[in-house]
Amino acid sequence: SEIQAGLATSAQDLLVGQTPGVVVTSSGGPEGSAAIRIRGGSSLSASNDPLIVIDGVPMDNSGTGGMGNSLSMVAPDNIENMTVLKDAAATSIYGARAANGVITVTTKQGKMGKTTVGYKGSFAVQLKPNLDDLHLGSTSDYIDAELALYNLNPTGSNYKLSTQSENMSLVNQLLAKRDANLISEADFNSQIAALRNVDALKQMEDYMMRNKMTQSHNVSLSGGNAYNRYNLSVNYKNTKDTYINTSDNRLIVDLKNEWTPYKFVTVKTAANVNYN
Repeated sequence: SEIQAGLATSAQDLLVGQTPGVVVTSSGGPEGSAAIRIRGGSSLSASNDPLIVIDGVPMDNSGTGGMGNSLSMVAPDNIENMTVLKDAAATSIYGARAANGVITVTTKQGKMGKTTVGYKGSFAVQLKPNLDDLHLGSTSDYIDAELALYNLNPTGSNYKLSTQSENMSLVNQLLAKRDANLISEADFNSQIAALRNVDALKQMEDYMMRNKMTQSHNVSLSGGNAYNRYNLSVNYKNTKDTYINTSDNRLIVDLKNEWTPYKFVTVKTAANVNYN
């Protein structure tokens, strides 16, 4: 089935919700780290990645360092068409490598006419998650659970200062100090009450997360005549991910040139440069 291009900031986004049986799962990491599955996984040990063919050249995912799939090598605005093959026809064309399906990508090429310059840009904002939707226990609930465990075995080694470690919770530390008479019962109750007012999920939202912002800019130069056709595409994408201090910058340059000095001679050249 042929994929219709829409508003997408990466080539793999074009696959989402377009073809039955195709699942794109993001790992939450850098762009291009998503896993693509066609008709699910067929092996527990071998790769379940589909074969990706760009302009007739089969790509090897193991050779695209820092990328989860080869689609990250192509700017979405430079794709002419994308097709997903998931039947016997794929195997008959590409052999055993097509066992997990095939995604074929054809990039744009120059057309006869005057040189044209194009620009396409986009900016997207995705709100940070509301952790209250997880319906987890509150800080007070966890404190009650720790106090209940203490009451089951108040003389346990977990509540001794001699066994105190950096992994000991604040509640257990307070229990150990109270039992060692380092703090009074009133101080213990006061500090426990203060801990109950701490909203850990809210702190995670405030200090670890932010709204995800993505901007993409694509500049193209295309044209040609009876002897030469060319297409140049430069794509820049910047993503500030949901987690603070997590970001991704990617520059993709695609060049395709077709030279026909004689009717019976055609020379095609192509170059792809990725910087991340």
